[in-house]
Amino acid sequence: MKDIIDVGAEVYAPNYVQKRLNGGYRDLPIITDLEGRAPTCVAHYAKDRSTRLVNDGVSIRPYSVREYAISKGEIWMKDWMQGMKNKFCGVIKHEDAVKYLNDKDKAYFNYLCHKIECGRKNDGKLPVNAYLVINVDEPYAEEVAEILKRHGHWE
Repeated sequence: MKDIIDVGAEVYAPNYVQKRLNGGYRDLPIITDLEGRAPTCVAHYAKDRSTRLVNDGVSIRPYSVREYAISKGEIWMKDWMQGMKNKFCGVIKHEDAVKYLNDKDKAYFNYLCHKIECGRKNDGKLPVNAYLVINVDEPYAEEVAEILKRHGHWE
């Protein structure tokens, strides 16, 4: 677990997570620490994030989307990726958003993006940054990682 958990990550925890921790439901959560093994991930995790939790040494919390995907084997961490700073929530390909989101989902996604832009403006930042993004499956990805390491974008 210690290889996939972002210690101290701020992960959204709905109120029902604390309720489950306090015994408010029939079953207590399965809590895994950094030395443990990931429990069987369940299909309903997107609807109830309180049944499988992680103790990262800072807090007991739900898994982040990235941690959950890795534990299910949906993301393969390459050896050279160890120590990579996790600065972003994720990247969504435009064509995937168009293909898999309905109009209501797209409107809500746009609302969330707008909310973040407003927050950035209030903090005196540019509302939107531009980023270079590469897929880790590209043959040159490891070279790009080495450049990032040289410039302090690695832990």
